[in-house]
Amino acid sequence: MSCTDPPLFQPLEQRIKPDSLIQIGGSSPRFVVGYWGIRGLGAPLRMMLSAAGVDHWVAMYDALEEGDEGWIQASWDHDKEWTKKECNPFMNLPYLIDCKEQVIMCQTNAIKTYLGRELDMLGSTKLETAKCEELLCELYDLRNGMVRFAYDGKMKSKAKQCLASAKPHFNKLEAYLSTAGTPGCLVGTKLSSPDFHLYEMLDQYNLLTEHYKLEDDMLGPYPKLAAYKKAFEEMPENQVYLNSFLYKELPFNNPYAHFGSDPTTKVYTRGQATPWKQKGIVRVENKKRLADEM
Repeated sequence: MSCTDPPLFQPLEQRIKPDSLIQIGGSSPRFVVGYWGIRGLGAPLRMMLSAAGVDHWVAMYDALEEGDEGWIQASWDHDKEWTKKECNPFMNLPYLIDCKEQVIMCQTNAIKTYLGRELDMLGSTKLETAKCEELLCELYDLRNGMVRFAYDGKMKSKAKQCLASAKPHFNKLEAYLSTAGTPGCLVGTKLSSPDFHLYEMLDQYNLLTEHYKLEDDMLGPYPKLAAYKKAFEEMPENQVYLNSFLYKELPFNNPYAHFGSDPTTKVYTRGQATPWKQKGIVRVENKKRLADEM
């Protein structure tokens, strides 16, 4: 949905006020992706833009401690208020700003399919596009199980249930990959939108398994998924993101989650240091130096 206010129009990307704004590739981004200062649903979108090599900004909003038990999200509350009123009544996180078109859109899979079309990452035929859309829905179901556990469960028994609920999805993906011909690619012969969410979810479930010592090798029974993950990690276009702060130093979830809320211990402790938050504006002129400049 477009957002203009002539004659005092200011570009959308200049109006947002996140806690951290990582300006990758210069001062005139093609896209801005906004999300919490965590990996979560933002990770596949950031990874996708990085792999495409397009100039973009990463806007991150923080949930900060308030008092002994509360949380505040002032930066997001500010941006949500004016964008919801002026630009998009569906405003939520994640969001995507298309700086060329001056539009802002929400809903994760809508953003993924839009970026897929814009970046040529949504299949090369109408059937491949349909397969990408099908996979995006399947992967969102896989993601939902992890989120339910992370924000509702604490006990190891709940972690076991979470992993068990993921295995039917793993079985389907393993069977599907037996028909995929290109290592590291779910659809066709090149990266597409669902690849980035599958990688993020495999990473999260693998770390869940390790943290709670649920199994020795989560992907052992799924050799094709294991080979897919390894091939994806080795692709040249994924190296910038996978070696960056955005991948290595952000937690999976917000601090009030019971799992994935700290990038090292996996569980946030109230009052601890949070070096990944409130970074202000960070300019990364050369996209290949994202890891070095963070």
